[in-house]
Amino acid sequence: MNEPTPEFHAGFSEPTAGAVPWADVERILGSAEIFWLSTVRGRMADGTDVVVEGRAERITDHARLLELAALWKVRHDWNYRVLDDTFDDGAGHIALVFAVRPAKVLAFGKKPHSQTRYRFNNS
Repeated sequence: MNEPTPEFHAGFSEPTAGAVPWADVERILGSAEIFWLSTVRGRMADGTDVVVEGRAERITDHARLLELAALWKVRHDWNYRVLDDTFDDGAGHIALVFAVRPAKVLAFGKKPHSQTRYRFNNS
């Protein structure tokens, strides 16, 4: 993934605020407990909301599915068995796996209030 270009929106931000660094946005998304939601933040009045917009693409690559199953085992203690191109939860539930290729990411800071937009060139 290419590094996005930030566009800080001063009109929706406090005078003392600045763009949320992309490294912080990546860290927030990477450590979010509920990462399939479009926004992640711990408390209502502080933190950073992150919204990802993009194209959902099905993951069928067996090696990538094994990697994701291992990640979710460590992070959530979920036990998925990887079949050819799906997950099996062991209780008869088969799951398709999708990823979002980001086109735009919005970061909304809470203290101070700020808004930053990141655009990706996914060519």
